[in-house]
Amino acid sequence: MTTGVANLNLLWASFIVEEMSRCGVDTIYAAPGSRCAPLTVAAARHAKLRVVTHFDERGLAFAACGAAAQTRRPVGLITTSGTAVANLLPAVVEASLRELPLLLLTADRPPELQDRGANQTIDQVNIFGRYAESFVELPCPTAALPATWVLSAVDDAMRHVRGGPVHLNCMFAEPLMPSEEETIDPQYLADLGCWRDSGCPFSPIEDSAARLEEEPSEEVVSAVSAQRGVIIAGEEVGDAGSVLSLAAQLGWPILPDITSGLRDASPPALSCGELLLAHPAYGDASTWEVVLHFGGRVTSKRLLECLAMRVPERYIHVQRSARRLDPANAVTDIVDLDPTLFCRRLLAADLPPADPAWLVHWQDGQARCAGALEVFFAEHDELSEPAVARLVPNLIPKDHVLFLGNSMPIRDCNAFATVGPAATVRANRGASGIDGNVATSAGIALGGGVPVTAILGDMALLHDLNSLHLLRDLPVTLIVINNDGGGIFSFLPIAGQEDIFEAFFGTPHGLSFRQAAEQFQLPYICPTTVEEFSRTYAEHVGAPALIEVRTNRIDNRALHAELDRHVMEALKGS
Repeated sequence: MTTGVANLNLLWASFIVEEMSRCGVDTIYAAPGSRCAPLTVAAARHAKLRVVTHFDERGLAFAACGAAAQTRRPVGLITTSGTAVANLLPAVVEASLRELPLLLLTADRPPELQDRGANQTIDQVNIFGRYAESFVELPCPTAALPATWVLSAVDDAMRHVRGGPVHLNCMFAEPLMPSEEETIDPQYLADLGCWRDSGCPFSPIEDSAARLEEEPSEEVVSAVSAQRGVIIAGEEVGDAGSVLSLAAQLGWPILPDITSGLRDASPPALSCGELLLAHPAYGDASTWEVVLHFGGRVTSKRLLECLAMRVPERYIHVQRSARRLDPANAVTDIVDLDPTLFCRRLLAADLPPADPAWLVHWQDGQARCAGALEVFFAEHDELSEPAVARLVPNLIPKDHVLFLGNSMPIRDCNAFATVGPAATVRANRGASGIDGNVATSAGIALGGGVPVTAILGDMALLHDLNSLHLLRDLPVTLIVINNDGGGIFSFLPIAGQEDIFEAFFGTPHGLSFRQAAEQFQLPYICPTTVEEFSRTYAEHVGAPALIEVRTNRIDNRALHAELDRHVMEALKGS
């Protein structure tokens, strides 16, 4: 009997895919290509795997990111060789910074074609650098290496995937698919009997989450006895109830990021925290004795500036991650403990409450801000970027996901969404890029089986226009704020350089997205009033649609300035 090259190609690919499935992968995202044919065929023929296809590797990878973020389950991704692999880099960077579990299977040419000018051949070894948690080079399938070696290589990669993306670079020589005459020597499979029958991974992964947790140190417990503390709720806090209970017992305000899951909570969670920080009565961090930070990154640049200018005495970040998240260089203590367990143990410590006046001070500011916003939006009833940011979080159904694009959409929602959202909020805040946002929204819907509303800017949509193809059969309602260019640059000092600003930073494109919606067979609506927008959104939420809101960058900057003045006036005397 022979052991054909092509047969071994498919056999090794089948081993890889089967072991991935046994290790928890249930979905693989695959782009078309020839060199990856063994991997694609193995995935497509696997009874327990769902395979999602897309013609653009960059969008495909961001869709995989969205699925991994929503489910926190490992997601597989298959591409062919060459620049197809290079196109994964932006999504790999995002996945790395957010520790999203991606298993990248990239096909590669055999050694004899490397550095010879062969078609579609580039150096793929460690192409993602430090953004890959682990890199494994799989040689061309050969009977000289036992099948168990292939299985153990996959298992080792799966051990690393919990910390972020891992890269398996799989060389395949032609012919890529077997002929009917070729067979595998049974002796090659002789050692796999137990593995085949067990249905378990070849070398099971120990659950590190089951390890014994340490107690918070006496020093940390003592610090949390301070009278004037602030709790920061960053991205994906987890058990919001535990954080709320701790804040209530301590008498500390919570500054909840829009992605935290605490924005719809009652006091002491302050939905107007972003606006309060602009006032010296609240934004002077030297008056904060202690900061307790739960969850990941925060959206607010203003908060980081406050911390950088006036570093609190103690800044305790409770996180289950090896990554240091400290752009303000303010963190004094990193507590590697589950936030829920941390809160429960502090609650059991019977800590003394803070001075009641401290929380009353913050709650008074919250009430003033919220009232000022109510009055302002009642008097300014035009459809604007802040109006959309205020409306959608209140209108979106609770069991949906709200995805916020970078630049202005997430900043506006963080500032003006004073009530809600009760829905889960997602955003690509690892590298905060505007690329791949449409595809990420699709991945959230695909991975989690949930309806998604996405609010993006026009530049973000232009960056990822061909990912609209993914939305046609998905419950993703896409709201695009079209201010004809890079609206966020109008808020930066460069806007004062009138001779170059518009051409090089504003970059107007003069486009509408009506034709794009038609090309990708999506319903298109362009409301012009708040009432029309609310009605349109209610009619299309939970279904594929593109809602375009046209705004003006100059008017938007002026409206934000007027809003700021209105809020600061309300806070006078705080």
